[in-house]
Amino acid sequence: MSALSDPANHFLQAVEYGTNDDPVVQRIHPQRGNTVVVVDPLRQFGEPVVRSVPTTVIAELFDAGDSVESIAELYELERDDVEAALRYERERIKAQNPTAA
Repeated sequence: MSALSDPANHFLQAVEYGTNDDPVVQRIHPQRGNTVVVVDPLRQFGEPVVRSVPTTVIAELFDAGDSVESIAELYELERDDVEAALRYERERIKAQNPTAA
């Protein structure tokens, strides 16, 4: 039997399962090393979020000129949470358009 490929191993490490009575996938951490951003079907219709705030909303506010601190205060998040959402969104955009700078 061959070893798991890196993407398969990443998926297994990124998934949070329910209890032994209900071992269904509960949420996924889509970015390696970023445990703050989750995809959870019970939050924002399964869109990537940080504590129920969509990462796209955080990125849009930042791109519109809001500071990390003001976004954190608005949504009662830690500065690190906002920065994690911004890192996730930048990586997601880069993956969708590898030729973008």
